[in-house]
Amino acid sequence: MTEELSLPESLAFWSTSVSGGLTTASSLLLAGSVADVLGPGSVDLLGCITSGAFMLGCGFARRGEELVVSRALQGLGIALYLSGCVSFITKTAPRGRGRNISFACLVLSQPLGFSFGLVVGVTLVDTLGWRAGWYLYGSITLLLLATIGFWSFPKPPRMWTMQNLTHDIKTKVDWVGALLASIFMALLSHFPA
Repeated sequence: MTEELSLPESLAFWSTSVSGGLTTASSLLLAGSVADVLGPGSVDLLGCITSGAFMLGCGFARRGEELVVSRALQGLGIALYLSGCVSFITKTAPRGRGRNISFACLVLSQPLGFSFGLVVGVTLVDTLGWRAGWYLYGSITLLLLATIGFWSFPKPPRMWTMQNLTHDIKTKVDWVGALLASIFMALLSHFPA
């Protein structure tokens, strides 16, 4: 992959670390604040669409820099998706055992998905090439997960006009705090101890 994309040696590991470690971690609090304002279903769906689109973008990348940028933007989609999921659980499940089981299932799905994806990804790389995994997972995320989310998530209780939406985003999100936290998370993720 690094040879095909002419990925410079200085960027060789960025394609794997920029998504989860850097952009997802640094934008998770900001995405959570937006999910609290817009509602979990909308943000979760936006995260699925963003993540799936940039997974496909990784498959279509022709240069190493394009792959790194697509992975970084995919990380933003993952942050939106995760914060939407957490917000969805906290708003729909009452405190107690049911909510705890919901969070446990969400947390368990991540290593299981990672392990399954790793096995399938290695198989695809060995048989069809490294782009096949991006095409497959991006298509599944866009076509299956986003479609299911669109039809199954409850509709928001109020319909926004563009004016109400921008007003709520401007006034109900602590932009200064979220941006400072995002910057510090990025620094912590990028500069290991």
